[in-house]
Amino acid sequence: MWFPVDCRIGCMMMKFALMSALLSIVVGCKSTQTYEVSVHNLTARPITLWLTKDGGSAEQGWVSPEQLLAARNGDELDYDKADVPPGKTGYIDKISGHFDKGVHAILRVYRGDQSLDEILRDTKSQLPRVDYPLTPGKNHLAVTEQDDRILVRPAIGGEMPPPKSP
Repeated sequence: MWFPVDCRIGCMMMKFALMSALLSIVVGCKSTQTYEVSVHNLTARPITLWLTKDGGSAEQGWVSPEQLLAARNGDELDYDKADVPPGKTGYIDKISGHFDKGVHAILRVYRGDQSLDEILRDTKSQLPRVDYPLTPGKNHLAVTEQDDRILVRPAIGGEMPPPKSP
């Protein structure tokens, strides 16, 4: 059926408006967030830190061990892992990521100096580990042990040396 030119233009404009609204809903659910993290190891043994997200798609610098293991035969993905000796502080300086609505930045803290292979072999989370949700911006944390458990909490007062200046 043919419509007058004015109606076809009106229909196209309605379709365009609808598509724009749907696109803004999809795009609006994702935001870019930036994090700075310092973690002071107050335990008697080394710890391993891993930065990831608790959902969403794989993204360079935010890849979980599980995503890395799945991609082992395919794409090379960057991840953020650090080993921190007792009494020392590990720093992650300003890292940004894209987060879907409801997805959070997570700092995984493993007991011991865990190699990448040890972490990847442990797909069922048998290694002693704590997942700590981060907040956008600065996160100054301290890791302690109590009753053979790893505890992660915000650093208080003198527990944390100031971050190193570049």
